[in-house]
Amino acid sequence: MRAIGADRLFACYRRCGDSRTATDHSGNRITHRIRLTRDHYARVDDAGYSIDPRIIGRFVDVSVCPTTMVARCDNQIVAPHDR
Repeated sequence: MRAIGADRLFACYRRCGDSRTATDHSGNRITHRIRLTRDHYARVDDAGYSIDPRIIGRFVDVSVCPTTMVARCDNQIVAPHDR
């Protein structure tokens, strides 16, 4: 069975012991904090997901599972996307 990109990333974070990574046991959800750059895209695997440009320069929590990507800033959803 071949792993999808999110599963490979999840396995990598588990090996590294990154404390900023969280999972839910039902769907291999990965959460990581990034600082949003000037191009206002969060990159996951080979895809770029746009985030509101007003958030540039701030920290964003990006949650990824095999079907969705959600970005939050100050606990508010700023970019919900289907994968």
